[in-house]
Amino acid sequence: KQKTAYEIRPRDWSSDVCSSDLQMSENAKQWALFAALPELDHNLIVGFGGPDGAREALHVLMLDNAGVHERTRLRIQLTGEALDRAGIAHDELLIGGDSHLDAIMRASYLSDWVSLYLAYLTGADPTEVRAISTLKDALAQHARS
Repeated sequence: KQKTAYEIRPRDWSSDVCSSDLQMSENAKQWALFAALPELDHNLIVGFGGPDGAREALHVLMLDNAGVHERTRLRIQLTGEALDRAGIAHDELLIGGDSHLDAIMRASYLSDWVSLYLAYLTGADPTEVRAISTLKDALAQHARS
C-alpha cells in the first residue's frame, strides 16, 4: 500500500537547504510533507490522533544527527513514542556527517536519490513537470497591471 511520507527534522535543517519533501513531490509524483522540531511538538502532535485513514496513509521519517542538541534528541524519542501511541508508522534515520553543514548536505543528497528511486519504482517520469508548467501558463494569462 502506498503511503504519504512525512519527514521530521530539526528546525535548523531549513527546508530551503534540505528539501526532500519538494523533491519527492516533483520527482516521484508523491505526496511528501515536512515538519520541524520543536514546532511539530507544539502544534502538529495534536493531530496525531486524527482520522484513521490519515494515520494509515502516513509514514513518518525522523531525521537525526549526532550533532543535534540533546533536547532535540529527546524530542525525537518522545515524538516517536507519541507516534507509536497514535498507531502511525515511523522510522528514525541517523544522518552522518562531521559538521552540521555536512549532515544537511548528506540528507539533501540522500533525499534526491530516494526521490529518483521512488520515481523508478512507481514508473513516474522525474523530468515531467506538466503541473508546474500548467500553473505558470495560467498565471501568465493574468498579467500584472
